[in-house]
Amino acid sequence: MVNKAPILIVTYSRFEHLQRTIGALADNQWAEASPLFVAVDGPYRDEDVAANRKIVDFVRQIRGFKELNLFIREKNMGLQENFFAASNEIFSVYDRMIIIEDDIVTSNDFLNFMNKCLDVYQDREDIFSVSGYSRPVKMPEGYCHAAY
Repeated sequence: MVNKAPILIVTYSRFEHLQRTIGALADNQWAEASPLFVAVDGPYRDEDVAANRKIVDFVRQIRGFKELNLFIREKNMGLQENFFAASNEIFSVYDRMIIIEDDIVTSNDFLNFMNKCLDVYQDREDIFSVSGYSRPVKMPEGYCHAAY
């Protein structure tokens, strides 16, 4: 099986959302070839401790990916710092990454699409990123390009 881009999910306390996100990702045909990284930020408030602990317990049980890498923060870093710390760690090993929010439910072809886009556009200096989502857009009549 060919190595695929690592996936990063940054999360905090939204268990049901994260559970759906992981379930949808695990249903992807390339999940077993994809390393999964999950960065769980530490609790900010005392009332978040139980929800955060539930997330930590859940992510430790994740299966179905090439490998599971967890960043469990003991103290709250905040979304931005948690994300950048995890991203820097991943980019120290990989040259690409798929970032998914903890409330995104992907199609079963999402990882295939994203990995192909990363391959196709990797040498394009005029492309900064690719996305698996777009708000509904009415394309102009006669539009013939594959991307916008």
